[in-house]
Amino acid sequence: MSLVLLRHAKSCWDQPTLEDWQRPLATRGINTLPKVLTQLQQWHLTPTQIICSDAVRAVATAKVVAASYPNATYLQLPELYMAKLHDWNNLLYDYKTEANQSDQCQLWVGHNPAMQQLVEQLSGIHIIKFRTAAMAWLSADGVRLFRTTTA
Repeated sequence: MSLVLLRHAKSCWDQPTLEDWQRPLATRGINTLPKVLTQLQQWHLTPTQIICSDAVRAVATAKVVAASYPNATYLQLPELYMAKLHDWNNLLYDYKTEANQSDQCQLWVGHNPAMQQLVEQLSGIHIIKFRTAAMAWLSADGVRLFRTTTA
């Protein structure tokens, strides 16, 4: 099984009255998503399951990816919003058992700081900053990291 961890695309801060959970994607964030899709194609990955936080910016990011992979199952997990590293570990364990076949590819969309901590924990690589729309692909063959230059 392959695991892809994608931090949501850049969110908009133009509306200070919105709660953090409600923030939509910024134009810059929307514009980076084609780069994410291109990278998934270059990695020859086809997500079979897309799991995301229920925060507006994470859902918007995940839906763009899901539109390119219509056969993938899609699931929103409210507990991913504000999840700590131990929460991520528990959720990955729970959902890994459901998709533990070698041809499966799970793509998770979430938030920092736990997303970066998880990538560091699973890869053994120290990351200075896991930026918005950054992505890590973890498989039996190793780790690959992707970062847009505009995020």
